[in-house]
Amino acid sequence: MLNPSATSRAEKTLHATTIEFAELLADIKKRSEEFEQQKYIPADIISRFKKIGVYRALVPKRYGGDEISPAEFCQLIETLSTADGSAGWVASFGMNPFYLGGLPPSSLDELYRHGPDIVFAGGIFPPQKATTQDGGYRVSGRWSFASGCSGAELIGVGILTDDGSDRPLPRIAVLPAGEFTIDPVWNTVGLSGTGSHDVVLNNAFVPQEWTFIRGGELNLEALCIATRYCRWPLRYCRWWRWVSPARRYRKFTPLPNARARSPARHAWRIVNSRRWKSPTVKRNCVRRAAGSMTPSTTSGRRFCAAMNREKSGLTPCASLPPTLPEFLRRLPPAR
Repeated sequence: MLNPSATSRAEKTLHATTIEFAELLADIKKRSEEFEQQKYIPADIISRFKKIGVYRALVPKRYGGDEISPAEFCQLIETLSTADGSAGWVASFGMNPFYLGGLPPSSLDELYRHGPDIVFAGGIFPPQKATTQDGGYRVSGRWSFASGCSGAELIGVGILTDDGSDRPLPRIAVLPAGEFTIDPVWNTVGLSGTGSHDVVLNNAFVPQEWTFIRGGELNLEALCIATRYCRWPLRYCRWWRWVSPARRYRKFTPLPNARARSPARHAWRIVNSRRWKSPTVKRNCVRRAAGSMTPSTTSGRRFCAAMNREKSGLTPCASLPPTLPEFLRRLPPAR
């Protein structure tokens, strides 16, 4: 059974009613085995993702997008992932403005000229060598793990230019999906439906204005603000592991008696974890993990700074306390 409260919560970010969204979730859940067998998410599901606003969710309003917060987008993806992990994984590439936002403003104007619903996939690694030519780069190569490439309109691939301008971060070349050949090599036990196949490109020319540095400065103002104020708090809040149980990074969620190398990091992981239902157990684990952590240590400063940023009102989790002791005092009492 799908959680009714989850669908109503995600409806705030959608161009669909609760009933329409529930029908989509039910259909995805019913066809989950189909996705695993064919090893990609079919075009009709991608179209329905477009219809409900997955791919315009984070696009700035100036380009016709919804410009919702990262936390709201995470809620939407988590809800989709309750129906099928692979579908949620592919839908999560609706965060592509955080990639494509690195393109020059003129390219962004062209990109969103026909609407904000851009389906993007990336095969960044391993970066391939590219030869510099007048006004661009000549690119050939093979890239792995291009999740969602079967339904994408644009594909970005990692390149290493011979002028060294992209080091240490890779430069991403963006081309229409039709210029690539998809080699269906993706064959896994879990998340087969993500369609993370290899993409192959042969001697294609990419104009320089259709490349950007991955991890570089963004040219979308709304995303710059979100990146500045939400990076650490989003790792702290409970929406951090937002795709599916298969991708919740269990190795980053310690057992109750485990102790991490960094007390602050261990405290973060315990707070993020959904493994323990008992407030008493969680409270004791956080206390034990943070026993040697003070604001005078580097890890302690980072922990307190993250919560201070959240309390400032610039992120969705504005009610968190500024210090770890105050956080511990606010935990629910033992029953």
